[in-house]
Amino acid sequence: MRPHQGIQSSGAGFIHADPTTDSLKFQDRVVRIYMPQKKHVHTPPADKTIGKYWMIDYEPVSTFKSPLMQWSSATIDPFDSKGDSAHGRFPSVESAISYAKMMGWGYEVQYPRFKYLTKKNYQDNFAYKGEPKPEADYD
Repeated sequence: MRPHQGIQSSGAGFIHADPTTDSLKFQDRVVRIYMPQKKHVHTPPADKTIGKYWMIDYEPVSTFKSPLMQWSSATIDPFDSKGDSAHGRFPSVESAISYAKMMGWGYEVQYPRFKYLTKKNYQDNFAYKGEPKPEADYD
């Protein structure tokens, strides 16, 4: 509001947050506990610690639609994740679970799926595989 210029606002653009009601909104949330996977790009990994820690991911609770921009940009969630640095990092899954229990949150553990590939050589494509098998007649 700018009363010195004679401009008054309708108040629709203001965000009101009541700490007593907002804390109850975040108490019954469910978090996802997971181990981050290696990024699938053609460059060497920048984070050498991937696969050595567990992370907690929070789902956004509520957003508001900005009357000026007409898209949801902000949230009143204090645990809203804005990138990898905002997530909680834990050395083990047990410590992440105990943190979620301590905060009163439900949790869902997503265990990683490791792929164990056998090492293959190009020269094995041309190795001698024995006598060819006899083919059956088509008649």
